[in-house]
Amino acid sequence: MHDKVLLKVGEAATLLGVSKITIYRLVWAGAIRPVHIGRAVRIPRNELERFARELSDRGRVETRGTF
Repeated sequence: MHDKVLLKVGEAATLLGVSKITIYRLVWAGAIRPVHIGRAVRIPRNELERFARELSDRGRVETRGTF
């Protein structure tokens, strides 16, 4: 999993230590930008790295009430 460029939602969740629904909520909130390949949703590894850097600066991202 560590050498993949595009991650499945479950893989992204494991990497960040959160649930799959949290990843979907972050996508719906616009905090993480996914890639759509057909009907599949993939999360670019560099997008997760960007999100983690911004999160360390902000400290928190609200995902409640985003859908």
